[in-house]
Amino acid sequence: MSVFVEQTIDPGNVDEGNGFISARVSYSGTKFWLTGVPDQDGTSPLNWIRSGSVDGVDYVGDEDQVYEKVLNGTWAPYKLASHADSVMSPTWSKFKSLNDLKNLAGVDIEITPDKSKWTRCPVFEIGDVMVPTVGGAQRFNLRMSPSVDKEGKPDGSGTMGMGWFPGFAINVETGERLNMAFGENSWLQQSNGRDMIWNPTSELFGNFNQNTGFPDPIFGGGHYIYVFGHNGDSPNDDVPAYDEGAFIYNKLSENNFNPGDPSKRRVFKDAMWVGVPLLASNSNLLENIVNINLRVTKPYRQNFAP
Repeated sequence: MSVFVEQTIDPGNVDEGNGFISARVSYSGTKFWLTGVPDQDGTSPLNWIRSGSVDGVDYVGDEDQVYEKVLNGTWAPYKLASHADSVMSPTWSKFKSLNDLKNLAGVDIEITPDKSKWTRCPVFEIGDVMVPTVGGAQRFNLRMSPSVDKEGKPDGSGTMGMGWFPGFAINVETGERLNMAFGENSWLQQSNGRDMIWNPTSELFGNFNQNTGFPDPIFGGGHYIYVFGHNGDSPNDDVPAYDEGAFIYNKLSENNFNPGDPSKRRVFKDAMWVGVPLLASNSNLLENIVNINLRVTKPYRQNFAP
């Protein structure tokens, strides 16, 4: 038996396949209850992964559209996800240049009914700028609803915008547990967008909108999944390894839950992966365990430290 070993590169090098290796989703049973919003090229809201070009606009970072195909276009690097303020886009519209594909890491994400493994995390407001949101929360600030416990009931902590993601994420290169977050569109009350619980619906679109020329996107109520990297150790500037969402909460709760851009960019520069989930038709949430494995190339580093 022989083994050939060579050094590799960080993601973001287009000449080497942009660092993507593989992606896989598996279930602990036969109930395939989780699906997602599939990316589609064009000018509709379904074009939520911005690789290649659209209407003559080139999106730098993935010209060969490698990351448009991750799990049938339902997961993508945060860096490459759309950021319009009016079509349920899954990323903040500012400072995307600070988010670097080279910081992308391979992760294992498990979604499980076992509450002992759940992740304490912030809940982001995803409501578009053209609709009223609970408490007037702006996009990608904290939801302006009381924090909840694992049963989805107010936890009496006196804080806003914290909930529980039913699972966890691990950096497979370092073994670290990672911080996570999920979104809700509080305008979409009938689509579970106001209860501070990760409970996407199966709804893709609503009524036809004469102004946009497309049906209004529902996208499961906006329950997007976010995985954050640990890319540095500055206590003021970098999202750490799992700290029960404390760093992200502290930054997004500054100025009475209306943080300035410097605080928000310190959070979203370290966002790595985003998924846009939907509940599969005729299914129930958390019917079994779902494992999502996302793999990218990472060079060997002695005494690795972020």
